[in-house]
Amino acid sequence: MTLDRNTITRQNALEVLADVACPACSNVGNYQLFDEIANGGVGVQCVGCGKHHPFVKQHVMWLRGEDKRRSNDIAAVAREGGAYCYSCGLTFEELLSLGIRPVVHHTRPFAEHGEVSRKIPVCGRCHELMNFMQRIHQQLLKRQ
Repeated sequence: MTLDRNTITRQNALEVLADVACPACSNVGNYQLFDEIANGGVGVQCVGCGKHHPFVKQHVMWLRGEDKRRSNDIAAVAREGGAYCYSCGLTFEELLSLGIRPVVHHTRPFAEHGEVSRKIPVCGRCHELMNFMQRIHQQLLKRQ
């Protein structure tokens, strides 16, 4: 089956992928959707192998949808916590001079805790690492 990024949406993704094998592990139809706070997007993850965006080669990464996603106002978060990355310490000016965008990070994974956790400013690069570490820790907790 050929996936079309213009027709697969947040609302129909799991139905469309029900008979589609994961390119990474060949597991058929075993997918879940995940929220990416940094860009307000929704992506696909293979439950079998854990791969995020298994259909990137088919240009299916972030799914579009009709619903309005949460907004995370970096300016408001920076006013409250400071205009620098809480991870690497670079100021917003320094980040922008490097072409790196500041983003909002939930200190507790949004999927489990929603908007109740504190939000902090981080740079786009550190945000990827922080999200990765949160996922690793959640996996370790599930194994206990």
